[in-house]
Amino acid sequence: MAEHRRPEYRIAIAGPGFRRVSELYPAELFPGGQGLSDRYRVRLNRVWHRPGGMRYALLPLDEALPVSGWGHGPNASRPDLSRGCRVRVPIGRSGLGEGDRLHESTVTMTDPFQGPDGRWRVFVVGKREPILVDDLERKD
Repeated sequence: MAEHRRPEYRIAIAGPGFRRVSELYPAELFPGGQGLSDRYRVRLNRVWHRPGGMRYALLPLDEALPVSGWGHGPNASRPDLSRGCRVRVPIGRSGLGEGDRLHESTVTMTDPFQGPDGRWRVFVVGKREPILVDDLERKD
């Protein structure tokens, strides 16, 4: 089915052997987006961006552009972290509600890398998924 709404931004990136077309639609065109004039829904190569299976991911422009492949966003400087660094990873909170944060000590397995949203991530020992560098505490 063809999309009847018109994107506010359309970004086409072509390289050797590939082409990527991204479209950013104003959030106000979708349920729950009323009054969110600074947010966008992203469509990549005719498929809606749905992180974590979200029905309508409405992103601010500085997050939507990196997802679209345009630049790396505000966190472009590489974190001072490398493979083998000792870090603490948050694993939850103690008690109910706003208890103290609980951490697990571990070691980084990779150098930091940027995800499609432009945020820095790193793999750590004991976790299957990469962890956001912003969530880590360095343990020297």
